[in-house]
Amino acid sequence: MALLKVDTEALLAQAELHQQLAQFCHEASGQLHGYGRSVANAFSQWSGGHGSAYERWLQPSAQSLAALAVEQEHWADVLRAFVQNVDAVEQQVALLFQPDPGPF
Repeated sequence: MALLKVDTEALLAQAELHQQLAQFCHEASGQLHGYGRSVANAFSQWSGGHGSAYERWLQPSAQSLAALAVEQEHWADVLRAFVQNVDAVEQQVALLFQPDPGPF
């Protein structure tokens, strides 16, 4: 109905984007944790100091990705809730402006 000047389609598209980013960040964080030790060990065996440097980078980076995923999920939820609120207000406003059916 779009009585209010809010582009709910754009909001829902943005919410979907945030959700996809959250999923990507969760998966990437998990893969960093899953493969990181093996990579650090390989570096240590074959490339000297890179192993310890990689390990120092690994944990905070994986945690940062996990935190970013949580933030992205939060904004996806906020946007979806906003759309639900807009839809509810539009329904209430539409009821106010329905024509009176008269006595018959």
